Amino acid sequence: MVSNQMGMVRTLYLRSIALKQLDITPTLSMGISLDHIVSIICAYLGGIVWTLWGPQYVFYLAAGLSLVNLYVAMHVKKQDGFNDMEIN
Repeated sequence: MVSNQMGMVRTLYLRSIALKQLDITPTLSMGISLDHIVSIICAYLGGIVWTLWGPQYVFYLAAGLSLVNLYVAMHVKKQDGFNDMEIN
């Protein structure tokens, strides 16, 4: 459910910043492919951390990464002129 919500957020955000409507679909496709690759790598590395140091460190690492994502998201600047595209 959260994955679907993030997909909708990503699509709406991309539509609001895209310079051309034709760029949206290829960009979303590449994003999904990269998400899959990163997910596989994170699962592998999470298994290594779990095995070496214990399950609590996987969750500490995830919490830390979430805080980094929050910090980055809070510092994204809104640029003028990119909200003129109509979302259908």
